[in-house]
Amino acid sequence: MIYLDQDLSLEDIPRIYASGDVLVHPYRGEGFGLPIAEAMSCGLPVVVTRGGASDDFCGDAESWGIPATRVDVPGGVVGPFRTVAAPWWLEPSVEKLAEILRGVAGDEVGRRAKGRAGRRRILSNLTWEHAAGAAEAALRELAERPGVRRDGDGGKTLAAPLPATASEADLLDLNRILFRAEAAAGRGEFGEAEAATREAVEAHPDQHLAWLARAMVLRGLRKFPSSIEAVQKSIALRESPDALLESVLIHRSAGQESQAKVSAKRLKEHHGEWLAATRALYASKGQPWPLDPPRKNAKKSNSPSLKGRR
Repeated sequence: MIYLDQDLSLEDIPRIYASGDVLVHPYRGEGFGLPIAEAMSCGLPVVVTRGGASDDFCGDAESWGIPATRVDVPGGVVGPFRTVAAPWWLEPSVEKLAEILRGVAGDEVGRRAKGRAGRRRILSNLTWEHAAGAAEAALRELAERPGVRRDGDGGKTLAAPLPATASEADLLDLNRILFRAEAAAGRGEFGEAEAATREAVEAHPDQHLAWLARAMVLRGLRKFPSSIEAVQKSIALRESPDALLESVLIHRSAGQESQAKVSAKRLKEHHGEWLAATRALYASKGQPWPLDPPRKNAKKSNSPSLKGRR
């Protein structure tokens, strides 16, 4: 067994897939299964759990499926988070997996056939253009359906279908602008990110996320007065916990500890549950908690991320 623990370049990843005979991925839970799709796109046949996310693109023609049983997650929580209903995952059969692997090892013709079929399916269906088109079609279909309202007695009444108004297009446009800003910030190109967030607030001045994204980028550029103004506009539109946390970070970066404490106090009082869950998430990733008292001589960061704020 060769264990690779270093980062791989974009050029090395397909080489890794191409060097194998089969990808064996007996997962318990997957949001999508990108490594599975990547392997298939390289012509590598796959052995995957049945009943999970990869069922969307792994049929019998493209893969070998491992039967699995749905079981409750031990402890009833997912990491630091409690779920609305009892959480569960898939437990793939070890016996069937061993049986499948024995068959796969001696079936070169079958491996090649499934590898070719898998590559065709991925290249035909899982492009970004296809994904964006499918998402847009689904959203438009939902917008045309009648909504459901609950009356005071808990009963349900049908509301009129949501009109296909300009607001839908506005939100789509805002998301596109913020994705551009996030990508630019990730590359360290804060001038481009600042221009994108300026475009966002000019085109969508009533959207709190536009002002929040602008505040974050301006903090990265150390333009604190403008950053404070932007985050205050975001909070005025909607007092989200993300905006209050950003307000703390901006004021601290600007050396305004008293104002930072005001925002931190409001965050704790109004969004305690979110605060606890977010702090646990930071701890699980080994990241410092932004609301901890600033250390003396600590290096200030000019690279805020826009991820997770939309």
